[in-house]
Amino acid sequence: MYGLLPGLLIFVLLTAFVISLIAISLLVDAAKAKGFHRNDAGTLWFVGIFASPIVLGLYTASLPDRGAPTAPTQEDPRDELPTV
Repeated sequence: MYGLLPGLLIFVLLTAFVISLIAISLLVDAAKAKGFHRNDAGTLWFVGIFASPIVLGLYTASLPDRGAPTAPTQEDPRDELPTV
């Protein structure tokens, strides 16, 4: 029984590490899509690996969206009312 347990533990840890690398990659892509760190993603990888993907996710979520078009102007609400 003890012969199987260390191998299973190593498998679980390697799987968790691979999943965290995939999550970091997705979060780096999200930060690039928001218009940040387009040329230098090394800082994001450093934060994701040494802090955690959760910290990187919070950082990426807090970034404003530079790539979004400007908000449309507000229309006059009287234009939506039917004529009487």
